[in-house]
Amino acid sequence: MLAAGFVAHAALAAAPEPPVTSPSAFAKEQLLHQLGETQKMMVALAEGLPPETYNWRPNEKMLSAGEMFLHTARANFSQPESWGVKPPEELTLCGNYLDHGNLEKPKVIDMLRKSFEHARKAVASVPDDGFLKTFKIDNRESTPYEDVLALVTRDCEYLGRMISYSLLKGVIPPWMGGWFTSGS
Repeated sequence: MLAAGFVAHAALAAAPEPPVTSPSAFAKEQLLHQLGETQKMMVALAEGLPPETYNWRPNEKMLSAGEMFLHTARANFSQPESWGVKPPEELTLCGNYLDHGNLEKPKVIDMLRKSFEHARKAVASVPDDGFLKTFKIDNRESTPYEDVLALVTRDCEYLGRMISYSLLKGVIPPWMGGWFTSGS
């Protein structure tokens, strides 16, 4: 019995240590994961909603479904500027497709996808040792972590709105039972 204990102890001692992840790297990994999951669901909603719903609004004071997708894209392109990552050069946030009114479904979906990819690359580009470092922007102090958390939180909020929009139109998201309209 005693010999078995020594053998087990020796085997454990010989096993390689699992890599230790810094708190910054762990936080960044988790936020990137959540951003990726939000992207999958938001793009699925954008793809699943019929084109005619892109101009529909729950009431006259709210953004239309298509405008909400573009609003999400605008935030994903602009938020990383707070930690120094500029939007793509060909993208101007005013005077282009991100302005409301031009809501062709394929273009909206493309812009939404590109915005999430931009946000994810921007988050991944922050060095782990700089993720929790304080910087000053617009007369406030922040960290990339805080700004990325705000981005992920906002995207989740917008996802919730889009789920509500789809349910109000009778469209059930795939993770809630598959694409079908409640009346069919």
